[in-house]
Parts: sequence; C-alpha cells; structure tokens
Amino acid sequence: MTAVIATITLTMIVITGIQFYNDKTVAKFWIISRKNNEITYASHELLVTFHKNQQTSLRGHRAYTTGYYSITFLDRNAFESFIKTQKKHISIL
Repeated sequence: MTAVIATITLTMIVITGIQFYNDKTVAKFWIISRKNNEITYASHELLVTFHKNQQTSLRGHRAYTTGYYSITFLDRNAFESFIKTQKKHISIL
C-alpha cells in the first residue's frame, strides 16, 4: 500500500513539474503560428496577430473576467504607440 501511495505522489510531482516548465516556456517564448497572410503570437490569454495588409490585432482576456477584448489597429505605428502607453496595464508584456 505504501508503495502505491509513493508512486502516485511521485507521479503527481513529475506532472506538476512538467506543467510548470511548459507554462514558463510559453510565458517566456510565446507560441507562434502562421496562417495564410498572418502571424500570430500567443502567450496564455494574449494574442497578437500581424496581418499582411499592415493591420495588427490584439486579443486577450483579463484575469477574473468573462469574455475577451479585441482591438484592431490599421497600421503598426498605431499598435506600437498603444503598447507604449498601455504597457503597465498589460501584464504579459
């Protein structure tokens, strides 16, 4: 019986370690996906998509809220300006 409990405990510790490593990797390096004419960078609940037509989309989800927000910028300069002014309010940047 003790061996079974020890095995279950060790398995849970390994699973927790793997999950922690994966979460840290996503937070540090983001996930990049390419589709048609766009590149999307995703990290947890924040997605930034760069479209070939120069538009940039910012989509996300705030902690402890329901629903998502979405902002589309017509050019990259508008997006960069928004990020500079709102950086302290976007926790993942």
